[in-house]
Amino acid sequence: MPTILQMQETQASLEAAYNINYSDRDGVNETFTLDGSHEAGGGLTHDIFHTNNFEFAEGECLSTHVFGNSSSAEDHNFQEVLLYESESQAVVFASILDEEDLLGFDHRAHDFEMMVLEDGHETDTDTTTYYFYVELE
Repeated sequence: MPTILQMQETQASLEAAYNINYSDRDGVNETFTLDGSHEAGGGLTHDIFHTNNFEFAEGECLSTHVFGNSSSAEDHNFQEVLLYESESQAVVFASILDEEDLLGFDHRAHDFEMMVLEDGHETDTDTTTYYFYVELE
């Protein structure tokens, strides 16, 4: 289990890798938190979830709630967490898939929403490849 210091270092290294300034409003450290302070009103942490044979307690991981079809803090159906493997320093963006047919950002039905990083600053036009995996029970 990574320590809070390791998670903060992970946030800082992710921001550096994607050319995000520490004070940017949409930075990793502003978006993913342990205590839900990223939300207007605060207090929204991720639910308990399992991956492989690991159980993650409520609020154990850095997380955010992706707004669905409004910009309201009450619209907190889509949960996303950052998973960190300390030995390889790998970071995984994970969406908790426990919803069905909820209205998403485009007012259409979705089972999940998630955000990933992209350096779109200034003249950077390179794309970032992401691989998606689904774990089914």
